[in-house]
Amino acid sequence: MPFRRRLLRASLLAVLIAVILFWIAPTGVANGVRLWLWWQARQQGLKIEVGKIEAPLLRPVVIQHLHVSSAQDAPCRIEVDANQAIISLQLARILTGASGRAIHALTLDAVRVETRCHAANEREKSRLAWATLQKLLPDNFNIAKLDLRIEKESTIFLLHNASLSGSQIDAGRFTVGELTIVSPLFRQTFSELHGAIDWRDNRLTFGGFSLRPGLAMQSVTTDLSHLAKRRVGMELDIDAFGGKLRANISSEWRNQPSDWNIAGSASEVSLAQTLGAFGFTDRIGGQLHAGKFTFRGNTHDLTHATASVWMELTDSSWAGRTSEVIMLGAALYNRQIDLQQFYVKQRNNQLTLSGEGVLPANSTAWLNPDFRGDI
Repeated sequence: MPFRRRLLRASLLAVLIAVILFWIAPTGVANGVRLWLWWQARQQGLKIEVGKIEAPLLRPVVIQHLHVSSAQDAPCRIEVDANQAIISLQLARILTGASGRAIHALTLDAVRVETRCHAANEREKSRLAWATLQKLLPDNFNIAKLDLRIEKESTIFLLHNASLSGSQIDAGRFTVGELTIVSPLFRQTFSELHGAIDWRDNRLTFGGFSLRPGLAMQSVTTDLSHLAKRRVGMELDIDAFGGKLRANISSEWRNQPSDWNIAGSASEVSLAQTLGAFGFTDRIGGQLHAGKFTFRGNTHDLTHATASVWMELTDSSWAGRTSEVIMLGAALYNRQIDLQQFYVKQRNNQLTLSGEGVLPANSTAWLNPDFRGDI
């Protein structure tokens, strides 16, 4: 009997402890999530403000308001506002520090994101912990409404009234109410866009949407698999006005400013339709029969960059002047410009130019370039 009595007392005590833990667990988890969010933001050099947190036992965490902002002296100002966030955390990985994603699923009600980067701050080193950011990428995500503004120097990218969802298993969808691009060269707005999303192996692909008649994005893939190493890649596959445009772009910012690696090609693209779509009203005609372009280096320091371009235009015209063929081949290496060929064929005339020169060191040197060539 004494043994049974002790066993009964131990069982009752275990049940009582379980009940107490059940009631206090939500409060403990909520405080733990608040501390974890503060710590993650601190690692990135960010400030975070969190509203009410609901943390039901063994269920996703609900945050009623979330505001994230960068320091005033940050190279790029960042501000994020979310009305409500529902987060399914991988608690075992977070508590043990195991590899893999820390977030299983992320659902956002309404989000506003703004980033501003200016040339004066570009050489300052970023304080973001990119390895941590990569670990915070969710397995699945769903954003009901997104407003995005990205501003860098004189270029602005605006996304209004967008929604998107992605999953590691099933294809997702996206819709965009309005997309606006503003730069010194052109300003263009695209409305009512929609297509499919593929989110696998840290690669986010948008595909199957048309910007306007004749201009369709077959796929736009952003590669975030090397985000921890401060490298992001992008691949573009575009049907453009009867032809094809393809590009492969990557940026690496281990050292400031960032280095770029760009390779692109084009074939059978109508010049008149392409330029007209981006707001150029000059009377330009013809076709880009074929072309290739490469660039490697820092866009703000061309003296250490390498680049090459080759293209062939057919039946081109501009301001009443026409030509049957225009061909251009040139390369840049170690400040040396190698003009392999510039060829123009009109009905009764032909021009061939080749030569080499030195990339001017400053803006005034362009008025008196060092170039030697044959015509």
